[in-house]
Parts: sequence; C-alpha cells; structure tokens
Amino acid sequence: MDQSATPNRPSAADMALALDCVLVSDVLGAKSRLRGLLSYLVQQEINGRGDRLKAYTIGVDAFGRPDDFDPNSDSIVRVEINRLRSALARYYAGPGVDDPFRIDLPRGQYRPVLKPANVHTEGPKRPAEWSVRRILIASAVLLFAFGFVAWMAFDSRKAGVPSQDQPPLLEVGKVEALVADGEVQAAAVTVRKLLVGELAQFQTLRVLQLDDRADSRSHSNRPAVEFRVVGFIAKPGAVLILHLTMIRVSTSEVVWSERRVISDAGGKLDPGYLAEVRSLIGNLAGPNGVMVASALRDMKGQHSHVLTQSDSAYECLLRWYAFDTAKDPKEGSIARACLSRLTEAQTQSGAIWSAYGFMLFLDWSRAGQPSDSADFSAALSAIERGTQLEPGNAIGHEYLASVLMAAGQFEGARRHYLRAIQLSPSKPDLEVLLGWSSVLQGDWDVGIEAIKRGIRRSPAPPGWFRIPVSMDAFRRGVYREALIEAEAIIRAGDDRGLPLALAAAVALGDLTRIVRYDKTLSDQGKTAIEALSAIRSVVNVPELLDRYQETLAWADAR
Repeated sequence: MDQSATPNRPSAADMALALDCVLVSDVLGAKSRLRGLLSYLVQQEINGRGDRLKAYTIGVDAFGRPDDFDPNSDSIVRVEINRLRSALARYYAGPGVDDPFRIDLPRGQYRPVLKPANVHTEGPKRPAEWSVRRILIASAVLLFAFGFVAWMAFDSRKAGVPSQDQPPLLEVGKVEALVADGEVQAAAVTVRKLLVGELAQFQTLRVLQLDDRADSRSHSNRPAVEFRVVGFIAKPGAVLILHLTMIRVSTSEVVWSERRVISDAGGKLDPGYLAEVRSLIGNLAGPNGVMVASALRDMKGQHSHVLTQSDSAYECLLRWYAFDTAKDPKEGSIARACLSRLTEAQTQSGAIWSAYGFMLFLDWSRAGQPSDSADFSAALSAIERGTQLEPGNAIGHEYLASVLMAAGQFEGARRHYLRAIQLSPSKPDLEVLLGWSSVLQGDWDVGIEAIKRGIRRSPAPPGWFRIPVSMDAFRRGVYREALIEAEAIIRAGDDRGLPLALAAAVALGDLTRIVRYDKTLSDQGKTAIEALSAIRSVVNVPELLDRYQETLAWADAR
C-alpha cells in the first residue's frame, strides 16, 4: 500500500494502528478466528501483497485448507469474510466511532481498504477527531517511523551504491515508548539493544552498530545504509503493542511491518516479552525471513537467475537459502554449482563450507545410505571445517548437530544445538531441531511441542519442519491430521512428504489421494517403500517406520 500519508490518504502506519485499535477491543472475541483473519488480511496489504488476496490463498494460508481447496464447494472464506465485515461494522458503530481511519472490506473483494472516517458537520466533510491520546500515538508513529527517511535516503546516496557482493547494511533506529510508564520506556531501550545484538548474528545482513552512525557519514566510500528498522510501543486500548517496521531507505518503501502484544492479562508489560521480540527478529532476518526474500529478488533482478562466476560468498549463501527453503531442483543446481566452486577455491567462509556440507548431507539422506558411508563422512568433514573457520557462526553448529543426530549421536547433537541457540536465539529453526532431537530420543510430547513453537515463529516454515509432526499424528492414529501436515510438506516443495501423505491416504481410504501420490512417486521412478528411505535417514524410529512400511506395501502392491 501507499506508505506516505496526507490528511485523506492513509499510510501503512495508519493501517497498522487501525488494526491495533480493532484487535484490542472485544468486538472480535478473544479467541475468534476473525482476529487471525483480520490480522492476516491487513499484514498482507501492509507488506505489499494485497493484490494476492483471493479466496483460494486465504483458505490455504489463513484457514489451513489443503492445496486442493475449492472455494466453490467450501464456503469458509466467504462466510468468515461476511462475519468479519459485520463485526467491523459493529466496531465502528460503537467503540471505534471516533477512530480517524476505518478498515473496510468492500463487497465482492477480499482486499482491505483503509478509509478516512468522515463525519457530517455544518461545513464540508473532514476526518473524524482523534482523542488526544490517539493524536499523540499517530503523530509519534509517523514521526519516528517515517520522519527521518528523507534524510537517510540523502545520506545513503552520499555514502555510495549498495553492493551485492556483501550483505545489505541495516541501521536499527529508535524504538519509541508512547506510554508514560518507566518500565515500558526501559523495555523500548532493551528492545533496540536486542535488535542490534541479535540481528548481527545473521549472515544475511550487516548491522550498523550504535556508535557507528556519525563515522559512517564522514566517509564517502562507506557502503550505503539500505534498510532501517524502527519501532514503537503503544497502548491503544488495554494492552501493550510492539510494532516494528523495516524501511528501504532509498525509496521510503515499507518492506516489512509486524506487531506483537507484549502485555499480560492485566495490561502490564509481560515479563516474557523478549520472546515476542525474538520471534519478530527471526521473521525479519532468518533464512525464511523478509531479508532473504528481498535480497533474492534484488539479486535476480540484477543478475538474472543464471549463475555467474562473479557470485560472492554472500550471493551463494542466498542461493543456498533459496534452495533449502523450497527444495526447488533448479535452485538446488544453482546453489550446488556456486558452493562447489567456492569450496574448491578453498574459501575461508565458514558459512559456505557448512552449507556445502549440509547439501551433501541432504544427498546422503535422500539416498538412504548408512552413516558410515563416504558421502556421510564428506558431509560431516565439510561442516566441521565450517565450524572451525567460524566457531561463532550459529549455522555451522546447527548443521553439525543435524548430522550428528542422524548418526544417533544425541548428546553431541544437543550440545551443538544449544550452542547454536546461544549464538542465535531468534532463529526458529533451532527450536524445531531441538524438538526433533527430543522426538528421536522418544520424548514425542516435548519434542512436538517445541517443533510447533518453531513453526508458529517462522514466517514461511520449510517443509522439513513438519516431518515429525505428520509422523506423530500417524503414530497416534489421527490420520487426517497426518495427511494435512504431509500435504503442507509437499506444498513447501519437499518431496519427503509424499510417502507420508500416501500412507495417511491409505489409512483413511482416500482413493483420490492414493492415486495422486502413487502416480507422483511413479513419475519419479520410485516405489512408496523406496521413498520412505529418505524419511528413515532423518527420523529413524523403527517401530513407527515399520507401520509406515506395512501401510505403504498395500499401495505398492496395487
């Protein structure tokens, strides 16, 4: 949406605050699915994806419908949109009557529109009056989120042109406390320090340190500040809201904006609020986050999708993340080529060695080889070299833990997972992997709970996150849930979901899906039992895998 504001043209900040005002009222209900639906629609609009809001995407993304969801036969989206439209009308006729902007869902479309709330007076129509508190909040939001963008853009042009040879430079601006409360004001300072410290642990960006700003402006050859993160803590109702926004400095475009409730049931600052901050950091800078997606779009726009010899270690790492997230074979070929080239050239980048080793590990797991094979040893050796080159890099410890876990070395795996979490506590993958470790040691309840927490924290969870979740549902005999999770794995581009989905379909007697997934495996030249070997390599639970094998034997015998 348009990021600048005029008296009658709302900005992204206006829409974010309008959302907060609705959510903190009780009109949607404390646990109503309407809260999630409205948040989803507004965040899609704020993040520039409003044009993608169709009945199908809402059904799949917001309501968890399977990939064969048909809006014509399943009316959930239409019904819930109508309910939401009615709830918004009640809100703006009651507690939100004085709000200056209103979220509207025009008939016949799903894209939210923010409109000034005009009132009838003796003169011409004008936007409704804010309360004094809301005027202060709105002014502060606009000032601190967008007030310095013009200066930063001018300063960045003087600093030089951003380089694709290294991660973009990000500055963490001030996090404002718009609440006259000493504890909240101290929390705003803590949030900024946490942003600086933990964002610096990610390989996908460089963070301008707190004391670097004056120095960066004094040298014309310094790289440009490409992004700026700003935030505020407000209390538009009975709860505290933390809002973070990332701006592309050169264009003033809002690239990303998210909010979290950080108060307890009594409206006071929740002692665990830093966990919410860390979830936002992961959404912004993690391998599946906004920074990687934005950098990939920029890189492909400059170089096209074809690998070039000029690819830097940073660009190669981006290509690796693109493959690791979606498991697209084309992305895999590009990532493999640049990782091989850089390791053959004896790169000193520990992240590259770790990524290369993990790609070899994925090859090994798909082939279903034993852990004493040469391929497994090559993967382990490359990742160990990565951690030796960069012992403070969380990605190396994460990958090393995964390899050790596959080899049954659970204590060593746990030690490296905990080290990775210590280095990068904002990364949701690590919580998933620690949960995976618990599952392999037989503690399914604790492990699945941790994995689901990691899934909730991830903006776009890769398919492999859900492998143990689908298997746990199958283990418990909840085959419909097992099927839904397996199909989510497939939608994410990970074919390891195919044997899991086929087994669940067989258990349910779902002939349509049996035929579909059996044909997909056949087209790949695999039997269902052969496809299961890729699961056995990473989740080797013999009794459960025997159940899968017995179930899949029926499909192979058809």
